[in-house]
Amino acid sequence: MRQLYNVETDTLLRKIYTRRRYYEIITDLFKTDEPRIYVLKLAGDLFDEIPTYAYEDCNVNIEKFKNNLLANLIAERIVLVREKRRFKHLTISIVGMAGSGKTTYAIMSLIGALIMVGISPEEAVKIADSLTFFDARDFTTTIKEVIEERRWIPAVIFDDVGAQISKYWITLGEKYWTYFFSLLDQVKEFIGTLILTARSFSSIPARMRELSDLVVDAEEILVGDRVIDLFRYYRLDDYSSKRRKEENLLYIDVLVPCVRMPDGMWKRMLKARRELSKKRLEHFSEEMEIREEMLEEKLEKIVEKKKKRKEEEADENDESSAS
Repeated sequence: MRQLYNVETDTLLRKIYTRRRYYEIITDLFKTDEPRIYVLKLAGDLFDEIPTYAYEDCNVNIEKFKNNLLANLIAERIVLVREKRRFKHLTISIVGMAGSGKTTYAIMSLIGALIMVGISPEEAVKIADSLTFFDARDFTTTIKEVIEERRWIPAVIFDDVGAQISKYWITLGEKYWTYFFSLLDQVKEFIGTLILTARSFSSIPARMRELSDLVVDAEEILVGDRVIDLFRYYRLDDYSSKRRKEENLLYIDVLVPCVRMPDGMWKRMLKARRELSKKRLEHFSEEMEIREEMLEEKLEKIVEKKKKRKEEEADENDESSAS
């Protein structure tokens, strides 16, 4: 039997299939009249502790994330490429308000997938760190290198994609973005799972939205006195159709809000977001200065025009008096 690291491939694929079936069953139950009961059950199966509205701290073993849905989807693609030479690329867009757990869910799922295929937790954190991007330039550079070197990588996370691209949209120009999107057309051959996070699906540039196979709605909900981050999975076509969206919910998954991503990644994310906020403020200030200058020029022209008109009227009056 072929092996991936120290894990038997066929055994792992059976585990992944069984886990997918579990999520299908729990999602079907979620569609009944008491959906929150099954959210709580799923959270209880995955995590030992579920915080209340007081947001207590909790200590979650990092290996727990081998069991969540996204980790299994990522791991499946790693196994199929490395051991079966079958490419099954998946692009997932996770969308929701700030604080809904999007980025933490993506990062911890990637770590869980890497542990699942036999990588140590310490090494899995390092690899996930190298595959998570909080800046559009770093993301583009890495994608370009992967394609040029014809390397295959298990997954890439591009965080807050709408805000990151909007930061550079005007300054880098159309030529850059045409090149950027042409790179994305090739990702299916070189990346197992591409994960995008954003505040809303509409904030992701249209060219990137078209790449999505699955769209995941993230939200924080209260079940009794327990706080849970809920993730609803939809196929792209179903997500775009309001009627089919509720009917064709594909999966649900959960995260407890007390889970934190590794400290190094947390600090890197905060730094990137501070820089983004700073650039936005600078851009806003520049825009305000430009608008003020334009307004001053406009006022000067109006004053000059009125002055000229008065002079013309005065000249006409003088001519009339003389005649």
